[in-house]
Amino acid sequence: MAGQLLRVLPVAIVAADVWLLAWRDYGSIDAGDWLPYALLASLVLASSLVAVSIGRPSRLAAAALAALVALAALDALSIAWSPVPSLARDEALLVLFYAAAFAIAGLTVKTAADRAYALSALAAGAGGLTIATAIKLLADAHHPGELFYTGRLDFPVSYVNAQAAAMLVGFWPAVAAAARRSSAVWVRALATGVATALLCGWLLTQSKGGAVGLAVSSVAVLAISPSRLRLLVPALIAGALAAAGSLPLTAPIRTDTTRALDHAVAHGATILLVLTGVGVVLGAAYSFLDRSLDFPQRVEQAAARAAAAAVAAGLLALIGLLLASHPVRFVDARWRSFKVLPAHETAGTHLLTLGSNRYDMWRVALSEFSHHPLLGIGSRGFGPVYLEHRRSAETPIRAHSLEMDTLAETGLVGIAVLAAALVLALALAARRARVELAGAAALGTGAYFVAHSAVDWIWTFPAVGVLAFLALGTGAGSDGPGAARRSRWPLAGAAAVLVLGLVAFLPPWLASRYVNRAAENGPSDMGDLRTARRLDPLSVDPYVVQSQLATSAAAAIPPLEKAVAKEPRAYELHYLLGLAYIRAHRRRDALLELQVGLRLNPKDPYVRRALDDVRKG
Repeated sequence: MAGQLLRVLPVAIVAADVWLLAWRDYGSIDAGDWLPYALLASLVLASSLVAVSIGRPSRLAAAALAALVALAALDALSIAWSPVPSLARDEALLVLFYAAAFAIAGLTVKTAADRAYALSALAAGAGGLTIATAIKLLADAHHPGELFYTGRLDFPVSYVNAQAAAMLVGFWPAVAAAARRSSAVWVRALATGVATALLCGWLLTQSKGGAVGLAVSSVAVLAISPSRLRLLVPALIAGALAAAGSLPLTAPIRTDTTRALDHAVAHGATILLVLTGVGVVLGAAYSFLDRSLDFPQRVEQAAARAAAAAVAAGLLALIGLLLASHPVRFVDARWRSFKVLPAHETAGTHLLTLGSNRYDMWRVALSEFSHHPLLGIGSRGFGPVYLEHRRSAETPIRAHSLEMDTLAETGLVGIAVLAAALVLALALAARRARVELAGAAALGTGAYFVAHSAVDWIWTFPAVGVLAFLALGTGAGSDGPGAARRSRWPLAGAAAVLVLGLVAFLPPWLASRYVNRAAENGPSDMGDLRTARRLDPLSVDPYVVQSQLATSAAAAIPPLEKAVAKEPRAYELHYLLGLAYIRAHRRRDALLELQVGLRLNPKDPYVRRALDDVRKG
């Protein structure tokens, strides 16, 4: 038992690590916020290699891990041609964070019981996050609606779709725990309640990407796992309860006043907690009934095949109904709806609205890919490029699709490496799903993450991605202690991981701390900014803060000129430099700088207004 706890503990520590990131730092994508969590993950991996009896990974698992590391290396190399070198470096570090999570689970979790406990911990954490959020909504008696964005939950993770994903990555682990016949009744009952809470929490976010992920993962799990009927029962219980509460859970988007919004939010949180309790009760009843009935294996197999056939028939019937009357007109209407962002919600729920600016974002991403097909424009380069070529009013930093981002930013090489990592990891989880409920949970989480990240930019949120790669790593682990426990490679690997973690994660994090401290202390001491520049020579933040702390208009200009030299395609730096020239009465220099800023972001009203003011004298 002690050995099992030691093997599962690393996964639990890293999962708790990112839940803390989600709650305390609101799931921040700012590297200065998540780098300490990545550093902790690298320390956990190094410690695990020394303290835990490590099994030798399979060739496919090693190849998947190598592909992730290769993707991080490609992102790091793209610093040389990315419009935003510091963000390209951050993307490389993010992928290393994901690789560390995958390796921790894949190397330490080795038995079927280990996998069951590790994935149950992921489900428990996601459920705890959801229930704590509902309690927070009720505890904030004054204005709980402030935790919603346009009627959709975006707390604690400060992006609606990432908040949905942070909950739903625990759905299939919860369903698998509820379906496991050997577990205690109270465990299965709680797992059913958690699955219910997660679906209700998703309805509070009204994330369409979450719906896509649930649909794709459901098809994958029910098609591959022989235990599909056993999984289907708790999944249907949770789904039926969430559907019963769908009206109050989606009500916040239909309100038109602050008072009505606050009331709808509090009511929705109450419904979530009540349905979670009902889910626990129904889960307990199902568990007692399941234990009392014992069908022959051939009957269970026949029922599972019948369930799969019924699900497939239902999907085909639904598609047929949608296309039966006028298929061409139906598809054309949906396509036109997808291409245009509606001025306001016309449906009773955001889940039924297709329109967004994704079409325009994907248009720009594919255009950049066509011009730079091999290696792309450089990691994280989509943001600056989109501002230059956009037709919408949005200013996204990612293309709202992992595949589109990868094609545009690292080209064919990047998409090939990414596909290798994800396909191999999913194939290992699918193989495990054929024999274990834990494998079905890992497959469901991985399929959900891949499908959702295809239509939203949840990849960039470590509070989501780390949990997904922990699940995939759990599904990719080898059985038994393996032959590697007597070799020296774990010790050498621990040393390499420790050095890499300290060299990669620590300096930029310390640099961000020094920049923040300098901004708080004021212009009296510039030593922190000098230290920050030495620790992180790629970042422009020390120069921007130095300019803000300058005691004269003339002194504010040199640091901004250096920042522009580092990132010449960042329109905001040209804008700031143009304003500095204005304050220093250098009208001609200001005019040139603002013209560059406007070329890089033609739709920005602030740059245009400043440029008009300069032209008018």
